Amino acid sequence: MNRRMWRWLIPFSVIPVLALLAYGFRLNPRDVPSPLVGRPAAAFALTTFEGAPLSLEAQRGKVVVVNFWASWCYPACYEEAPVLERNWRAYRDRGVVVIGVDIQDREEAARKFIKDFGLTFPNARDVTGKVSVDYGVYGVPETFFIDRRGRIRAKKTLVATGAWVRQLLDRAGIDARTEPRKRQLFTFKSPAISEIIHHRFAGKAQLPVLIFPRNGIYLKPDTAEDAAWIGCSDELGRSFEVEDDPQPEASFWEMGVHQVLRKYLPQFDGLKPHNAWAGHYIYHTPDRIPVVFEDHDCIVVSGMSGSGIMKADALGRIAAAVFAGKTHAALYGGRSFDVSQISVAKRKVEYERFVI
Repeated sequence: MNRRMWRWLIPFSVIPVLALLAYGFRLNPRDVPSPLVGRPAAAFALTTFEGAPLSLEAQRGKVVVVNFWASWCYPACYEEAPVLERNWRAYRDRGVVVIGVDIQDREEAARKFIKDFGLTFPNARDVTGKVSVDYGVYGVPETFFIDRRGRIRAKKTLVATGAWVRQLLDRAGIDARTEPRKRQLFTFKSPAISEIIHHRFAGKAQLPVLIFPRNGIYLKPDTAEDAAWIGCSDELGRSFEVEDDPQPEASFWEMGVHQVLRKYLPQFDGLKPHNAWAGHYIYHTPDRIPVVFEDHDCIVVSGMSGSGIMKADALGRIAAAVFAGKTHAALYGGRSFDVSQISVAKRKVEYERFVI
């Protein structure tokens, strides 16, 4: 999913600098609703691993992200640490401070964790445990967002990690209700292909997008590159799984797509792809329409593949409404949308028959 959509996912008082920070944070299986949201954040004064003073009061006027972690917290803290570091580097010049608080840990192990991940944002040990108690920390990792006025704005986790959403939520015991599937794309260039894509149609010197619904194959002409893009919405026989490094399959073109396409367009007979790519889609399998729901303070946005870039703005606004506990989202143009329509319990959508 395009990260720009996350500008809608954090309370408006901390937009835009906190927008991307919500992306990628892992759900803590012991996460519980926090009574601290909306209240002043508890003050603390610690000493960083470098020996410098670190206090919350000194950050007043900035957006503060306080992350409680431990070196023994695997894999969640190990996956969250690089996300925090990337966003700290991206937003520290825009008034965002990331603070790491190491709890119930050995100092040597904690220092190694910081070094291994190259963490440059300030980190300190909560030796007495007072800070974690003041923040009601039940386990690690836990992340709190504090606004410029010093109030805790959020203690919720937003998961919108595309094809990897199942890998994250399965460990937490939350049903993502979506499945990943590999998709492939091929491009072709040749004099014969150039003739096809520049074929006059409806008064225009360009072939329109061709879709073969029965086979799930589509062709998109690219006049700028003088190429044709070929994809296939293969369903039966394609397993639901995530590959660590998905690669295009020569046999999928040669024994599958090619055999169908050449019957309709003989110019493709015997052609080899000029280039090829592979990635993943994520489907809400009952209807192939995106799903947004909340489960134990975890907001899940998933199943947006096929036309995700077109739906991103609306999904971001819907997720923001769910985050804020609202029943309706204000979509672009002022339309009010009942967020329960793409939830789980009160879902009301039509089946998407063809996803390209």
